[in-house]
Amino acid sequence: MADAAAVDEKSPAAAPAPAFPIKLLIIVSVIALVFGVGGAFVAVKFLG
Repeated sequence: MADAAAVDEKSPAAAPAPAFPIKLLIIVSVIALVFGVGGAFVAVKFLG
């Protein structure tokens, strides 16, 4: 948390900081969806 407070003090450094967590969340969600779809196909193959 101390590092986040230090980054907030600098406006140029604070600009890219919030973008990274958002991008990471999007990437993680996309990967989760891909694995979810893949898991669904695998489940269908096993059930079929």
